[in-house]
Amino acid sequence: MKKRSLNRKALRALSALLLLFLLLALPAMAEGEESGEEDEFSYVGELDPETGDVPGRASSFSEAGRAEISPGMGYDAAREQFVFPLTDGTELFSSAADGMIVTGRVILDYTGPSALTVYRNGEAVNLAGAGELRDPGVYAVAVGSETAARVCSFTILGPSTNLIHAYTVPEGFLLRGAERDGEEIEYSRYTVEMEQEGKYVVRYRCPLIDKDYTLSVVIDRTPPNLILSGTVGRDGGVHSAVQVLGLEPGDALYVTRDGEPVRLNTADDVVLTDTGVYTVTAADAAGNTVKYDFTIMLYLNTNAVMFILLFAAVVASVFIYAFWKRKSLKVR
Repeated sequence: MKKRSLNRKALRALSALLLLFLLLALPAMAEGEESGEEDEFSYVGELDPETGDVPGRASSFSEAGRAEISPGMGYDAAREQFVFPLTDGTELFSSAADGMIVTGRVILDYTGPSALTVYRNGEAVNLAGAGELRDPGVYAVAVGSETAARVCSFTILGPSTNLIHAYTVPEGFLLRGAERDGEEIEYSRYTVEMEQEGKYVVRYRCPLIDKDYTLSVVIDRTPPNLILSGTVGRDGGVHSAVQVLGLEPGDALYVTRDGEPVRLNTADDVVLTDTGVYTVTAADAAGNTVKYDFTIMLYLNTNAVMFILLFAAVVASVFIYAFWKRKSLKVR
């Protein structure tokens, strides 16, 4: 009897615990269902009669071989391109996702009736319909004539750059690893800092389309070591020719004299001789620049000195000859 009484007490206690659990869990479950229903049916209005969905809600992504990555951007597996549905019913295809950073070319494909405008670093790029973009820079793509609407943006880098300081992967992507100069570095779920110089390898993934991506680039923030060789006077001007030294392979040199570009046959062994106000700018492949301003004053170069000495010698010879001739006439 005592044993049966203990079993009944245990069953009653267990039943009480289950009842308490249900009382605590039911409100949370009801709240979750209500919030889910609210998220799912927050739209008020008529549904699309063909798709049964909210009008304009990524209906193009319902096709076979397509996946929606983020609002307004999907992926077309057959074309292996990202797709951006437009308000006029057409689509823009791009090999780069919105917000992606790449080190190669980006291919755009658009055949709609509206105007397609591509901006690079804020300047319009001449691109009609479909095209290939290769030049490093920050790009923005817009569609429309009068009030062009931005569709997507991306960044193209060269093998080395000083353009970026961090990489936040596009929406729908996740970081999987990052290293600098072969050493693992810290990163968050979506962002990796790239402020320090070095060779970076950033690996990230889009789980919705089961594709991995890698960004490999050298961050270089050191400007060229430009050296100018010349004789600087007390007035701050240069009283000699100026030789430009210190450039490395891949560096570019730009020179202006009195505001006008100076044509250079080569960036090696550059010697500036003409008088005037100069601006000398050197840029490396990463985009780092260094600039010097100076003025070449009137000076006597080697040729001028030789000419003056020769002229003086001729004049002296004439005077000596005249003096000798005059003296010889007096003797007679």
